Amino acid sequence: MNEIVRQPLAEPVYSISMSSLLLVRNGVPEVKFALGESTAIGRSSTCEIQLIDPRLSRRNTIVLKRDQAHYVQDLESCNGTFLNGVRLTGEARLAQGDAIGIGGQLLVFDADVEVLHAPQQQKMVYLLNDEDNGAQTRTFDTETAGFSALESDSLLAIHELTVQLIAELEPTVLYDRLLDRLIAHVGADRGFILMKTRRRGTFRPLAVRTDKKAVALSRALVDRVLESRQPLLLDNALDDVSFQGSKSLVRHQIRSVMVVPLLLGDEVLGLLQLDSNKKDAYDRRALTEVSLLTRAAAVALHNCEKFDRERRRNLTQSTHRFGESVIVGNSVPITHVLQMAQKAAATDARVLITGESGTGKELVARLIHDRSERADAPWVAINCAAMADTLLESELYGHEKGAFTGATDKKRGCFELADGGTLFLDEVGELSPAAQVKLLRAIQEHCFYRVGGEQPIPVDIRIVAATNQQLKAKVDEGTFRQDLYYRLNVITLELPALRQRRDDISQLFQFFLERFSGELGKPQPKVEPAVLTVLEAYDWPGNVRELQNVVERLVVMDERSRITPDDLPSELTAPALFRSAGRTGTLRRVLSGVEKEMIERALRECNHQKSAACKALGISRPTLDKKIAQYELEI
Repeated sequence: MNEIVRQPLAEPVYSISMSSLLLVRNGVPEVKFALGESTAIGRSSTCEIQLIDPRLSRRNTIVLKRDQAHYVQDLESCNGTFLNGVRLTGEARLAQGDAIGIGGQLLVFDADVEVLHAPQQQKMVYLLNDEDNGAQTRTFDTETAGFSALESDSLLAIHELTVQLIAELEPTVLYDRLLDRLIAHVGADRGFILMKTRRRGTFRPLAVRTDKKAVALSRALVDRVLESRQPLLLDNALDDVSFQGSKSLVRHQIRSVMVVPLLLGDEVLGLLQLDSNKKDAYDRRALTEVSLLTRAAAVALHNCEKFDRERRRNLTQSTHRFGESVIVGNSVPITHVLQMAQKAAATDARVLITGESGTGKELVARLIHDRSERADAPWVAINCAAMADTLLESELYGHEKGAFTGATDKKRGCFELADGGTLFLDEVGELSPAAQVKLLRAIQEHCFYRVGGEQPIPVDIRIVAATNQQLKAKVDEGTFRQDLYYRLNVITLELPALRQRRDDISQLFQFFLERFSGELGKPQPKVEPAVLTVLEAYDWPGNVRELQNVVERLVVMDERSRITPDDLPSELTAPALFRSAGRTGTLRRVLSGVEKEMIERALRECNHQKSAACKALGISRPTLDKKIAQYELEI
């Protein structure tokens, strides 16, 4: 049995800037895929469009973009590729409405229809770019539609449903309850609710009721309702809505259509459509009742969504210590990074943060979130290297109940929890090739599938990724996808190692000292100057994280309220001089390097006063002058 592999769909929009392929099965459009510069189609997970069909080869067909045109080519597949029923023998240029046949699948190029999937249900909405075609519509001003025309039983029903809506705190339950009650109240055959996304301003279906696979909506009707902000009645809709390719893919028997905006003040939060197979099924009274209910429902939906976002935000932030989101330092390298981060925060572009482990990549990512327009939305972080592929997929995308052994309940993943906010992908360079493919699709299509799920879930998130590896080198090696690299690498921030910002070491040390002393309820110990001298000479392979651990250890072990060089770990003291010299070779050469560094440090700490430096080094003035000349030191 043929089935489509779970993969994200393009987010529904009213204007599409890139070309696409529409998957049609049994004459019904189901999935729309955006086309890139090169789009392979086949059974393999390495294909941009992966379809499970035994009649397909692993890489069956490819669509290439050249000079603003798209060309289709067969990849020497077993059963071939057909364009409008004719088997391809070479490369062919695609035109709008062309049908590509592969295996048992049909893909239509640039079909003038959007497929909007409801995330919780096995239903969908077709958004069709058709015209009114002379259908008679009536628009009513709801400001003049009052309670006087309604009977007592109608008013009681409106009151009861309003009370139920206001009391509901789960968004999905609220959408379903509203739609079910309205369909029953007016005797509709089908219906759905479209809601506007918070940031992109596009619409997505959140509740669908139909006895078929889908319901259809005309863009012309949508535009009229959005423009007038008033409900609309269509008395006699067309039986068929066809594509420009003359092949009808969407058939329905709708006669009466009611489209009502969900208004919060003057803002349109969404749209409600109720369909009937009967002509003139609705009158002004029914429209008035539905309009009044949707006014109350809009307020309830707005409050419910706001509560749900805050609940998700609290859930994702409960494991974070916000005191750690302070970035300490004023050296030139870190100041440059913070300036770049501030500029990145003002946009919604994806950010790739690079740097060695322990340099504070997550803190910078959190800073970008906190200073962006998404600051009041959820922040979700996940370490991509901390778990196996199967577990990572569930953590990222969630799973349905019964999707695998132990999945006793439905779980929302990081993508869903971060909806409206920021998703931080740490150590993204550790992703396996299969995980890279799924992540790429989720990013470029703005939606994903839960493990075991059948319907896509659209999301609006900002991706910030981090890695301690050289991703460009991994791309050249073929271990990291080039297209994913460029998707993530819109803005790059390279964090300096601690040895590259030694001027910040004393400030960081003092920051951690105050913090851990306060957390442990101990008086802040005094620090001998020689301690900072040792710390600044050390190369800190573990960077800021290593320094933080050292300071925490010093505070925990301190019993004299005083820290001396003897309290420091052994790897930071004498051997640090040899490591900081960064030389190998004979003993004389290494000792000379250490001697030069000690003289430079003494002069610097003594403000280049030779007498003070001689005292600190324990040598005479002539010896110091001789060494300065020997090592060509500048005073």
